[in-house]
Amino acid sequence: IVVIYSKGERIELTSSFRTFFVGVAKNVWFSEWRRRLRIPSHEPLEEGDAVDYMPDYDARAERKRLVLRYYNMMPENCRELLRMMAFGYSNEEIMTTMAYSSIQYTKNRKSACLKMLIRLMQKDPLFNELQMVE
Repeated sequence: IVVIYSKGERIELTSSFRTFFVGVAKNVWFSEWRRRLRIPSHEPLEEGDAVDYMPDYDARAERKRLVLRYYNMMPENCRELLRMMAFGYSNEEIMTTMAYSSIQYTKNRKSACLKMLIRLMQKDPLFNELQMVE
């Protein structure tokens, strides 16, 4: 709604306000998404980078810190593979970028890297505490 009012000009609608509003919301969301995609992947993430401060829900922030802490401990190839997976790259794109021999090998590597991350996190005493807070 702020975006609509910030235009400062009278808007002539050719559709319903709901359709217009959804379109504006999508554009704002996609702009933010594209901005976040431009964050260089070659820079290591710091523990506080991706964590938003949410005073009413600190458990979520703690979970993010826990994942980032162990994500940064993983081998570089696993970090890159998990990053690409999180950004929605297809198995074919990951296979090509990472120079893997087949899609099945790519799937196996994704599974192995995820299991490694989970195993590392489960060893942390904070992991069980955060499991209980929902």
